[in-house]
Amino acid sequence: YAYLCAGRYADAIRAARRTLELDSTFVYSMQYIGEAQAFSGQRDSAIATFDLAFRTDSTYPFARVFRAWRFALEGRWPEAEREAATIERTAPPELRDPELSAVYVALGRLEPALDAMERAARARSFYLTDGSLGCDPVFAPLRTQPRFVALMKESGREICGDTVKWPIPPRP
Repeated sequence: YAYLCAGRYADAIRAARRTLELDSTFVYSMQYIGEAQAFSGQRDSAIATFDLAFRTDSTYPFARVFRAWRFALEGRWPEAEREAATIERTAPPELRDPELSAVYVALGRLEPALDAMERAARARSFYLTDGSLGCDPVFAPLRTQPRFVALMKESGREICGDTVKWPIPPRP
């Protein structure tokens, strides 16, 4: 994750693959590989990796998040929206807002993403207490949003420079 947040995508992929050598079913590593592939321009590989992660364990936290990302990478908006709706209906309360914040960013729905992120922060969600959140490329589109800046400042987090090449095509 540190490599991913630092924009060192090749290193992130190598490190996550080493983890998979120890446990080939560790879907968190698959998730990070898929993210690093997406942000380094390896769209087709990212899609395949997100599919593998979902097939390996569709119940792990954030499984549907990166399934939505998988569809967004291809511009398959109805399928991505269906994944968001499934999360809204079925995610456990402690995961719902952290998951939705990442999905809504992929869908280009920045205000709902910020709403979910603020709710998760108020609930002191484990998933939003990470000090690297302001550098996580998944949230790059939020980095210039005043609400995100305020949230990062309130929580004492740094926001990284905006050098991320966004892998998801714009919605029509």
